[in-house]
Amino acid sequence: GATGETVAEATPPAAEAPAPGGEAGVIVAQRALLYEEPLPGGEGTRAEGQALWTFVPASGPDDRGAIRAEIAIPDHGVSLVMVIRRNQDASLPASHLVDLQFTLGTQFTGNGISTTPGLILKPTEDARGDPLVGAVAPVADNHFWLALSSVERDVTRNVSLLRERDWIDVPIRYGNRRRAILTFEKGGPGNRVFEQAFAAWTP
Repeated sequence: GATGETVAEATPPAAEAPAPGGEAGVIVAQRALLYEEPLPGGEGTRAEGQALWTFVPASGPDDRGAIRAEIAIPDHGVSLVMVIRRNQDASLPASHLVDLQFTLGTQFTGNGISTTPGLILKPTEDARGDPLVGAVAPVADNHFWLALSSVERDVTRNVSLLRERDWIDVPIRYGNRRRAILTFEKGGPGNRVFEQAFAAWTP
């Protein structure tokens, strides 16, 4: 009857498949915001979106899994997939690698993403943050790698910022030189993913 159909529609299919760890496989979106600096004679803009956090399980003996965040600001046509892995390549002087892949839609008017200095970790949305110590290299158009410093004191600082801070800023400069900040929260889902990852990465 009609009642049965209503119940079926109200139950999202994702809720039926428990994810590893015994939690229901529903990914809860966290807040994300894009702030753009004012253009000459204009005003700055603020657009809202969402961040989805997942832990990517290890795919082989040389992989220990990864933290993955998918951030989308639909109104401005800006999306970012951020993947954080522990570096397993002994020839590379980095503790962790952060892959930042931007995808730009037709609504985006900034002529590409020109640069980013890396990640800034903040305790709250409005707080001043602290940057991770590392070096950014462009990989391709709108695609960057951040190699985190392998110096012991930097590793300790970076790991503590990654684990303890709840908000992440990605400052960016568009191809038209306009500056913006993509900021997003970890929330409960993100914090669980970070804990899962650091447990998997511990020697």
